[in-house]
Amino acid sequence: MPTTQPPVVHYDPIHVVQSKKVSATAPFQWLAHGLQTYLKIPVQATIFGLIFASIGLAITNAAIQTPQFVFAFWSGFLLVGPMFATVLYRMAKRVEDGSAPSMQSCSRLLFNNIKMTLIFSVLLAVVMIAWIRISGIVVALYSSEVLSSTSFVGTLQSLSSAMATEGGRGFVFTLLGVGGVFALIMFAVSAWSLPMIVDDRTDIATAVVSSVKAVMDRLGTTLIWGGIVAALTIVGMATYFVAFIVIFPILGFATWHGYKEMFN
Repeated sequence: MPTTQPPVVHYDPIHVVQSKKVSATAPFQWLAHGLQTYLKIPVQATIFGLIFASIGLAITNAAIQTPQFVFAFWSGFLLVGPMFATVLYRMAKRVEDGSAPSMQSCSRLLFNNIKMTLIFSVLLAVVMIAWIRISGIVVALYSSEVLSSTSFVGTLQSLSSAMATEGGRGFVFTLLGVGGVFALIMFAVSAWSLPMIVDDRTDIATAVVSSVKAVMDRLGTTLIWGGIVAALTIVGMATYFVAFIVIFPILGFATWHGYKEMFN
């Protein structure tokens, strides 16, 4: 009696989108291109920057009132940020094609690739949750008093006092180290994946893998770009999100130009 052979299952490997080598000064050129795009559609860009800054300001105010929930608030922010970023990428793409998007078309862009964007946001939220949990373990190991205050000022005073002791310094540096590792992970995952999805080049899994590989392959350039993004983010937060009205759209447009240079 003949035996039945089990079906052979073939798995297609992920076809990573390869990045090309760019100069170390390229991130500054991307920023200049982002500014040029902003100046071509200042009204539309500023309105989206204002909406983003308003959301960030509301989250920050909530965190100041209840600092024990600051990570929860900022996890929610991770769900909103990518959605607005995809709009900026599409706006930059249309300007690149020679057409200035209207406010009505910009509003519709918010819901393009909504499914892929939400999946990506959930992925970032999962990384953020892991960051929160490990940070909580660090706090439990080093100190039970540093974050015991229920006020924002009290929390800052506790952290300042912690730096005066060896154990406190160990706590702060360990917490910053953990934060740096997770920040690098989030940057590698998100640096180029969303522009790739907006460009309809690939699926979300391939986009994430391609983004991580590009960051590793072009580490020097991408770290410079990450430093620029971090510095401008600090400026935006230092101005109580007012500067984000302009910074956020310029960074979005600049990211699109960086993606086009690295992957086309």
